[in-house]
Amino acid sequence: MNPYTVSVVRDTPKFKEWLAAQQAAKTAVKNLAARINTWIEDEDQDPVTAGLKKLIDEMNFYETRKGAIEKAKLRKILGNPPTSPDKYTIGDELIWETLLDQCDKDLIIVSRDKTFSENVGMLRSEYGDEKRKLVSVTTNLSDALKAIGKPALAVAKAEKEVQAAVNDEIMTGVCSVCGTKMEENGYDGSDGDSAWWLDCPGCGHTAFPPR
Repeated sequence: MNPYTVSVVRDTPKFKEWLAAQQAAKTAVKNLAARINTWIEDEDQDPVTAGLKKLIDEMNFYETRKGAIEKAKLRKILGNPPTSPDKYTIGDELIWETLLDQCDKDLIIVSRDKTFSENVGMLRSEYGDEKRKLVSVTTNLSDALKAIGKPALAVAKAEKEVQAAVNDEIMTGVCSVCGTKMEENGYDGSDGDSAWWLDCPGCGHTAFPPR
């Protein structure tokens, strides 16, 4: 942003254009930071928080109970699915224990998390009884809606558009948000599992390969 140069270059119209663009960029960053700070200070101004609140108001959610937390900790220690061996948190375990404890309906899990998709048989056996069953685990919401007889064309279309954008990013390595060359990241887990994805150093956007 502050290149060193000689006076003959500084006196050119193009250099003055650069200085104006530099100042415009600084102003834009300052305004963007101010906008983000309003989201931090007032959650009602945050569009993501507003969307989540609307979703919560329109749907039924299960509460997090202490008993489920203790069972989730034990599940993590024992390594029983669903669990993530390389993480210290108990998110997947807590979700599952909450469903076991509070859900009394047939269940379809929509998730790209392999801890669910690779252990369907075990989870189905643990969840199922005379009143309920685990119907399936899928990565697409549209598939789940079809399974319950409520297909949604808008959802299916949106999924295809997102997947097309991801495929393009994976093929070209260029961020679909800001056009920056993306960087490859990944990990090799202790249980032989592995994953890779692309991160954009420009805007922080992440793209995962198709599953």
